Amino acid sequence: MGVYDAANKEMLAQYLKNNNPDGEIIFLTADPETKMKGIGRKLLSELERRESGKKLYLYTDSVCTYKFYEGREFERVCKKDAVLDIGNKEVPLQCLLYSKVLEG
Repeated sequence: MGVYDAANKEMLAQYLKNNNPDGEIIFLTADPETKMKGIGRKLLSELERRESGKKLYLYTDSVCTYKFYEGREFERVCKKDAVLDIGNKEVPLQCLLYSKVLEG
């Protein structure tokens, strides 16, 4: 298990001590060609409409799209510092866990 996965596993264990989520958003993505056209927002809005009232969580990191989720009222509930070894370069980042009760 790599550093990133270990950090996520640790955060999830901490989160589950006080939470009973209904599910996880594993991968939310849109074609990069459509960037800034609201596709990600529309996908998330449709999920909220279909799954209203459900409590979900997701992982992201400080190098990724965490601000997208903060802008949609997901709450950062855990963070863990990690350093990834990519080739011969060390990349410091924060692994993040967000949660939200969906409102349709």
